[in-house]
Amino acid sequence: MILQKLNELIPIHSDMQAFHPSLMKLYPIAVSDPKDNTLAIYDIDLSDTYSFITKGISDFFLPPRIRASFPIEFYESRCCCVVSPDIFDEADGFVTFFHEFVHCYQYEHGEEKIKKSLSISQRYDDPNWELNHPFPYEEEPFKSAFLEIVNAAKQDESSKLRKRFKELRLRLKKYDYEYMIWQMWKEGFARYIENRIREKYKLKRNNYGNEAPYHRISFYYLGDLLIYYLEKKNTAQIHDLQRLFDILYTHEY
Repeated sequence: MILQKLNELIPIHSDMQAFHPSLMKLYPIAVSDPKDNTLAIYDIDLSDTYSFITKGISDFFLPPRIRASFPIEFYESRCCCVVSPDIFDEADGFVTFFHEFVHCYQYEHGEEKIKKSLSISQRYDDPNWELNHPFPYEEEPFKSAFLEIVNAAKQDESSKLRKRFKELRLRLKKYDYEYMIWQMWKEGFARYIENRIREKYKLKRNNYGNEAPYHRISFYYLGDLLIYYLEKKNTAQIHDLQRLFDILYTHEY
């Protein structure tokens, strides 16, 4: 059943390769088994279909439900889309696979270089800082800026966007500003691609994070919105991921 479901991704993939270079290829998929904390690896074979490759023990505890992407050491440290079997019960589960493939693409195209350039990545020994950093979501200036940024992006008001982000950069601590931009670039970009796919297949947009109280997922919403805004102005701006990060960081809207 798993192989059948995975191979249903192939014709869908053929339909969406033109969206963005991040969707040009299919990535390995690791399906978890929480009972013994193992991952079963499936990858594209010589016949251009998914086949079972190997199974190994995860380096860390696997939660019962997982949707993620990361390098798997026992599979040559290749970045894989990692899911639990319950994803196959979701009618729109195919969208999640492509969302995670985007993260695999980011990993292969400069993610680590960008991350190492940030002071926040040097601040933490905890590899989970991307999830746990205590950003001041309910404090000024972010709280008051959120809706203004959303409205400026929707109304194509470049000057207001530049002004608000310039203010945020000056008023936030450096590592808080970096955290905001990092999440907008990493998760916001994957959300942007996800919503392009949802639009194509007439599925409901993922706008989670768009309402107060604000939290980490609010950055995903902002990133999606701003990358869509940039794409409308000049598609080439979102094809080079390093350039995209620089635009977001220096507020060149």
